[in-house]
Amino acid sequence: MMWTIIVDRVISTTVATTNVSSKLETEEKDEGISATALAVGAAVGVAALAAWGIVKWLGSSDPQPEQKIKMMKAPGRDGYMIPRSYFEESPETYFRNLRHKN
Repeated sequence: MMWTIIVDRVISTTVATTNVSSKLETEEKDEGISATALAVGAAVGVAALAAWGIVKWLGSSDPQPEQKIKMMKAPGRDGYMIPRSYFEESPETYFRNLRHKN
């Protein structure tokens, strides 16, 4: 009877130890997966930040954006576009030059 109690305790201790060690191995695997995911996420973040920096660096050296020149159809000239400021400065000069060039 005494031997059976000892054998039962040894078996239960072995089973408990096996369960604990398998739980530890599972936890280590889970930590490995999360560490790998963290490393991949960090690498992707650094790559994205580097790409953004390169685009900003090569994109524009002017701190102010370029202003677009307003254009308009050239009066008296079908299919031509001229800067609006050129016409608005002196419409008389524009028409005078238009008549003399033809």
